[in-house]
Amino acid sequence: MSALSQKSPRWIRAAGWILLAKLIYLGTVFLALRVWNHPEQIPKLEVRWPSDADPTFESHFATWDAAHYLLLATQGYADGVRSCAFYPLWPLLWRGVIALGAPPVWGGLVLANLFSTFGLALVYRAAALRFDASRAFWTVLFMAVYPGNLFLQFSYSESVFLVLLMCLWSGLEERRWLPAAFGALLLPLSRAIGVFSVIPIAFWLLKHPTIAPRWNAALARIPRLKTGLLHCESDESRQGARWLLLLLIPPLGWALYLGLMNHWTGDPFEGFVAQKSWGRHSILNLINIPKFISEYLSPRFFHEFADSMLDRLCFLAVAYSLPALWRSDRTQIPWMYVLGILPAMSGSFTSYIRFSGMAFPLFWVWSAPATSRPLRILRWIGLAAMVILHLHLTRNFVLSRWAG
Repeated sequence: MSALSQKSPRWIRAAGWILLAKLIYLGTVFLALRVWNHPEQIPKLEVRWPSDADPTFESHFATWDAAHYLLLATQGYADGVRSCAFYPLWPLLWRGVIALGAPPVWGGLVLANLFSTFGLALVYRAAALRFDASRAFWTVLFMAVYPGNLFLQFSYSESVFLVLLMCLWSGLEERRWLPAAFGALLLPLSRAIGVFSVIPIAFWLLKHPTIAPRWNAALARIPRLKTGLLHCESDESRQGARWLLLLLIPPLGWALYLGLMNHWTGDPFEGFVAQKSWGRHSILNLINIPKFISEYLSPRFFHEFADSMLDRLCFLAVAYSLPALWRSDRTQIPWMYVLGILPAMSGSFTSYIRFSGMAFPLFWVWSAPATSRPLRILRWIGLAAMVILHLHLTRNFVLSRWAG
């Protein structure tokens, strides 16, 4: 892959178009709900909004995880609360806008859309610098309509996670330490997978002038190992001890998360205790390959909390994209592993359609045939399929049915 272009893309203009598209999207959802508003049909789940009254119009925008985040934003973390399974950065930000006087539901909705607008604009900027404006446009379009990314329009943690992710990625690619360190520190406070950002950081550091010679020497000592693919050339632009310190920052962010949980609940591992009550996510699943294969081959529903065919089809799409990514830019494989493979393994495919929406190299791969004249028909077929699924899951979400 060629070096990043020095020409700055018009990503601020792109942010304006993204914001306009979001206003149209949310305006359509609002209008549809005003016409067909039946909040009494919203099921009264264990955690809901409002928690002590019948559902209202606002309840359409605070279903499932949004209700848990809203509970944490208004009441905080406490021992024995299942919502402690959710990571604290998003509810803390949401609590901030509530403290400023914003209505709880609408304040979170506005904040989430501002973050996701900025995050998608940063994705556009990254793709435009790496490829061109056309590839950047299709990258953002595919990412925006991807069914799991409907949550970029609602009060979920995906919006802030995307911003932090692009801070880390662009900081590494453009050799800007502060944005990279900022993203690496806060990603573990946003979602569990954030601490694994240490993996792509470690691969990026293999070209550090201090590490590359030692790495290559270690490979040379392994008998009969073909080192062509594993050999790393030193990159002087990655020189300096501060870059090596990046390896310590994601664990530091995770330690900060444990400290906050201990302060709030008296147990640094309260989040993991709460996670067990959901019965799906576990770090031990990452090494249980037989279970992973068994879960993949055991869908029972089109799309439900567990055993979802749609989640498994999304994983298949990610897996089929890996060879193309390897051929075009293998430096992005560690990012795809962390963002596209680990969530499927750790959660036994639960909510995979949502988690995989953050795997930005996936949409880079898809944007290549979209800008190729002989393959343009594929972009319209793929776009139509994703739009239909996206709208179906949006309907599910606002009606408090399972969307991901």
